Amino acid sequence: YEVYTADGITVATDLSTGYVVIVTAQDGITKVTYTITVQAAPPSGAATLTSTIGIVSAGGTANETISNIPFGTTLAQLKNAIVTVTGVTYEVYMGDGITVATDLASGYKVVVTAQDGITKVTYTITVQAAPPSGA
Repeated sequence: YEVYTADGITVATDLSTGYVVIVTAQDGITKVTYTITVQAAPPSGAATLTSTIGIVSAGGTANETISNIPFGTTLAQLKNAIVTVTGVTYEVYMGDGITVATDLASGYKVVVTAQDGITKVTYTITVQAAPPSGA
């Protein structure tokens, strides 16, 4: 047998949906062609993020942290600093983990949902204290 691209002429160097396998019988004449269908990989269960603001823990648990966020950082600034992989979504919530945040404070939570739509990791936020007045 031989694997070809979809044109049935060019020998394949990889594997993709639409490619064909041509099987030749022992008589050297009889041939049967099979079309290949490659199933997509299942969605990832990785629910992680990185951030250019603060320190993100990477303990591999369902409860992580984003600490050392500078005082005065806005919610928009934090959201712009968060990086996820394709297909991963996140939302920032108040400390109850239910109410969507409109500002940023310690104890708030970033809930990250993996591509699979099931796996979630909650990052608890810690914002640095305000500097002493007059400093």
